[in-house]
Amino acid sequence: MAARGLRCRGCTKSYGKTRALVDVTLQVAPGEVVGLVGPNGAGKTTLLHSIVGLSRLDTGVVTIDGMPASQPEAKRQMAFMPDDLPRPRHLTAREVLKLTCRMYGVAFDSAVADELAQSLDLGGRLDQTLAGYSHGMARKVDLIAALLVSPSVLLLDEPFSGMDPVVVEVICELLEMGKTTGRTTLLSTHDLELAAKVADRVVMLSAGRVIFDDSLDVLVSGDGPHDIREAFKTLARG
Repeated sequence: MAARGLRCRGCTKSYGKTRALVDVTLQVAPGEVVGLVGPNGAGKTTLLHSIVGLSRLDTGVVTIDGMPASQPEAKRQMAFMPDDLPRPRHLTAREVLKLTCRMYGVAFDSAVADELAQSLDLGGRLDQTLAGYSHGMARKVDLIAALLVSPSVLLLDEPFSGMDPVVVEVICELLEMGKTTGRTTLLSTHDLELAAKVADRVVMLSAGRVIFDDSLDVLVSGDGPHDIREAFKTLARG
């Protein structure tokens, strides 16, 4: 039986002489939230872009429920919240959400969109163009778009970046709700404390390689953020 959820096997990607990913293998099961952590340049965004097809791997295989991630059926199961990709600034947020749903072949639920916007402190602003949005506001629209299509696999690139503490709590609650529906979630973050809070497991990349893949309980003996940071510093130093 094919492995369910998201699976990356032997993923390698180079940009010229720079090796962004080196034989990366990981798996995220249905109902699991996995945090992808590591310093700048570790390969986190490259891996996410490779999974969704924005970047082509040199070698390796990515599957969704056993299907190659490049297949249309697999792509329809994935949704991606990017860190910083171009957006159609001339469109309103609601138009962007409608367009996203149309691309996925799902009905646009205006009530759900408004409810998510309200919870993320965007209430009443969906009919404004993205040209008038701050960076943080636009990223909230990216998140709403990803959630509206009810993906079985959710990929988030730095979802907490630029968000205030109240919104961060809302995002954490949405991730917890996704576990109950069996959603597979892989998120990259620089915030180790938030990774510890929301992730069932963490995968740490360093120079494009996986150097840790387990729960944070395995990594640290203490429970404070200082212990987590020191443990990761030790790992990164090899």
